[in-house]
Amino acid sequence: KRLLVRSAASFVQARIGLPKKPILSASVILNNNNNGNNDSKNGDTNDEDNRNGGLVVVGSYVPKTTKQLESLLKLEGLETIEFDVADLVGDTAGTRDGDASSTSDAILERVQKAIASGKNAVLYTSRTLVTGSSPAESLSIGNAVSRALVSVVSNLEVRPRFIVAKGGITSSDVATEGLGIRRAVVLGQACPGVPVWTI
Repeated sequence: KRLLVRSAASFVQARIGLPKKPILSASVILNNNNNGNNDSKNGDTNDEDNRNGGLVVVGSYVPKTTKQLESLLKLEGLETIEFDVADLVGDTAGTRDGDASSTSDAILERVQKAIASGKNAVLYTSRTLVTGSSPAESLSIGNAVSRALVSVVSNLEVRPRFIVAKGGITSSDVATEGLGIRRAVVLGQACPGVPVWTI
């Protein structure tokens, strides 16, 4: 018999009997080096990569995420880049001049310049929820937004020093589609519910 379980991440730990680990310190996360093989297309690191900035991708619309994003955007020294969902949907539907790919290309260029200059880039979707006239149309909009974020990540020509993805679907799509990850090592948690991978 096969079972499909929808659960929190802690279920896996309990199911296979893993002992609890302490929350990772900043020094452990920052000093961890990639020392294993992997199936990611971005598997190699060098000194130049370590001088690059990082990338934060925020796709979730829930109020808690919006509050967290507001706090993040108050920090100095970040390159903040908003992905306007209304513009993207208009491009995709053909109701505006231009197209979705040109919108993604312009954002990709800004993200790459920031990372290459050593700045941390924050790429986030506009906070106004855009929905369709039907559940199917709303789902299509959500998929278009996800594809746009993934397109930026997958087409990066500079390697970010780190990537943080916020949102369940966003995290999954960025990892598996944007980075092509098939296998990763889970170091532990940065804080409860926030896993840290090395690839």
